[in-house]
Formats: sequence, structure tokens, C-alpha cells
Amino acid sequence: MQEPAFVVRSLTYRIVGSPGLKLLLDDISFRLPQKHFTAIIGASGCGKTTLLRALAGHFTPTDGSILLLGHRLQDYKRRYPLALGYLPQVSQVHEELTVIEILEFGARLQLPASVNAEARRQWIEYLIKLAGLESVQNQPYKTLSGGQRRRVALAEVLISDPPLLIVDELTSGLDPQAEASMMQWLRVSCARRRENDRPCHARCAQPRPD
Repeated sequence: MQEPAFVVRSLTYRIVGSPGLKLLLDDISFRLPQKHFTAIIGASGCGKTTLLRALAGHFTPTDGSILLLGHRLQDYKRRYPLALGYLPQVSQVHEELTVIEILEFGARLQLPASVNAEARRQWIEYLIKLAGLESVQNQPYKTLSGGQRRRVALAEVLISDPPLLIVDELTSGLDPQAEASMMQWLRVSCARRRENDRPCHARCAQPRPD
């Protein structure tokens, strides 16, 4: 039997608010299987981003536990620091850089020194093709559309080739046509990664109309 990607048990998170403690996550339990595309849906402010940040290991919950592939989340991240990719709602990018410059810079930061320049170049070419960014790879980031910017952000997250990917509001701020195109692209990219023995486990938080 295959180990679940995530096992979450009684996850609770409280912070100091006004007045007293504020409950952000309340006794949440679930399992997420491997090799699945899963959406977390809820109203604005219900805690989707907080839950995804917990799954990404960005803070220690007040109570409960998170297992990643059968291991404690923090233990797994210490052993495999690049195994879990996380794309936040807003990406910080130097807007004067071109698409290829952004990815080259990210590759130098994320890939080990044992990866030579030619291997990095080939990997960046693969990511640009995967993201459908060939026609804009030499354009400054500031000239890109909203959908193209999100594709650049996703390509940057995929530089380390993480087997698990958490994406927070992938289509935030996009028009309906761009939103549909982005979701289709992510589905296709997951399929391509599986064909190349690069598994994709995406967890996307999407808002539900209030």
C-alpha cells in the first residue's frame, strides 16, 4: 500500500490576537494521496493560506501533527530541503530581469554546485518549454501578463524538481479565460512531468465565492 503524501492529524494553530488567543486552524485532520491534484476550497479568510503554509512547514502548529510521506514534516524537510515546492500568492521578482535571467539566477541558488553550466542550461530550457514561455523568455518580467508571470513563478519553483508542490491561489487576479488556461497548463505540466519520471503532487488553494 502506497504511503499517503500527507497525513494531517488534529492540526490546530492559535496566535495571540485582540483580545486573547485567535484560532486560525481548528482540529483539522485529513489524508492526501500521492500523485493527485487536490484543491482546497473555501471562503476568503477561512484559513486556506494558513493551512498551506502549515503543510509547507513555515511554522510550528500549536497542536497536532503533519506527516510527509510517512515522516514528520520538519524531519523530512531537514533531510530533503528541496523536496517540497511552495508558491505563495505573491511572488517577489526583480521586474527588470528577463524570464531567462530569473530562471538562471534561481538555478544558481537552488541547484547543487555539482550541476555544471551545461546541465543547468538544458534544465532551464526544459522548464521554459514546460511553462510555455519560449516566446517571452527574453522579455523583462515587467512586460509580462498576469498569467505569464504566474507561469514564471511556477517554473522558478520547479527548478529544484520538487516531488511535491504546494500552490497558493494559482489564478488569483487573472481573468476567467487566463484562469482556465492556467489550470489547463498546470494539468498538462503535471502529466509531462510524470512522463519524464518527475512526479507532480499539487495542492492548490482556490477561493470560493462568498
